[in-house]
Amino acid sequence: MTNTCVICERPTPDGEACHQCARDLAETLREAAGHAEDAWTVIARQTRYGAGSRGGREQPPIVDFTAADDYAAARNTLTTWILHVIEQDGPTIPTPQRAAGPVCALQCGHVSCRALQRPTPPIPLADATRWLADQTTWLRTRPEAEQAFDELGYACQILTRLVDRPEPPQLRLVGMCDCGKILYARHGVDVVECKGEHCGATWHVDRSQTILRAALDERLVTAGEAAHLAGYLDTDRSAKQIRALVDVWGKRGRINPADHVLVKHTHRGCDDDCAEVRDIVPVYRFGDIAALMATAERRVTQSNQTCSS
Repeated sequence: MTNTCVICERPTPDGEACHQCARDLAETLREAAGHAEDAWTVIARQTRYGAGSRGGREQPPIVDFTAADDYAAARNTLTTWILHVIEQDGPTIPTPQRAAGPVCALQCGHVSCRALQRPTPPIPLADATRWLADQTTWLRTRPEAEQAFDELGYACQILTRLVDRPEPPQLRLVGMCDCGKILYARHGVDVVECKGEHCGATWHVDRSQTILRAALDERLVTAGEAAHLAGYLDTDRSAKQIRALVDVWGKRGRINPADHVLVKHTHRGCDDDCAEVRDIVPVYRFGDIAALMATAERRVTQSNQTCSS
C-alpha cells in the first residue's frame, strides 16, 4: 500500500485512499442514487429547462436519446464496480424476497397466484448505487482504488448533469494580465478590465487572448490550481478529475515539474493538533497541462443491462 492517498495525497497508512475520500465518494454515490431515480423523468422529456416551442413546428421525439445514452453510460460504470465488489468481497445486494406458497394447478384469476408466479424484478439502479456507497470503505483499501474512485466519481457526475442540466459556464478563461492577475470574461463581452490591485488595465478579449494566454501558459501551478484553471477549457472532466489526471501525468513523467513549493492544508475531521499539514508539491507550466488536456480522449463508456432503471 502507498503512504499517501491516491486521490488527495494525504497520509494514509492503512489504504490506497484515505478515509475522508472514501466518505466523500460514499456521499456522492448516495446523491447520485437520487439522481438515478429522477433520470427517467428527463429521458421521457417530462421536464422543462427552457422556453416552450412555438406551434406548427415538428414535434421532438418523446424520448431524449442523448439523456438515455448518458444514463446507460453511468449505469454501465456503476454496474461494473458493483459486480466487482460482489465478486471480490462476497457481499450481496439485499433483494426483495419473493412471496412463497402454493399456486393453483390450473390457470386462475387469483391475485395471490399471479403474484407468486411473477418473476423477481431486477434491482433498481438507485438501490444498487446506495448499496455501493456502503462499500467505499472496502474499496479504498484495494489496489484498484484510484481507478474505482475516478470512474465512479465520473459516473455520478454524468447522473448529476443529466438531472440538473446546469447552465454552461458564464465565464471563459482569457489569460494573464501584465500584473499577474488571471483574467476571465463573460461570454459575449468584448473588453475585460483587470481587477488586480493598482492595475485596472483593459484588454480587448478576442484581440488580446492569444497574447494573454501565452503569458498564462508560462505560469507555474500546482495540480489543484491547474484543475481550477483547466475547468474553463474544453474538457468533460470535473476539477477533481483534472487534478487527479495532472497527478497521474506527473507520476508517469508525461509532464515534468518546473519546481516544488511548500503548501499547507488541513485534515477534515481531525483534532486541532493534527489539523495543519505541510507538504512539498510539484508545480508545472500551465501550458504543458493545457496541451495535454487538449489531446486527452473524451470519456466514453458502453451501456450494460445488469441493473434496471
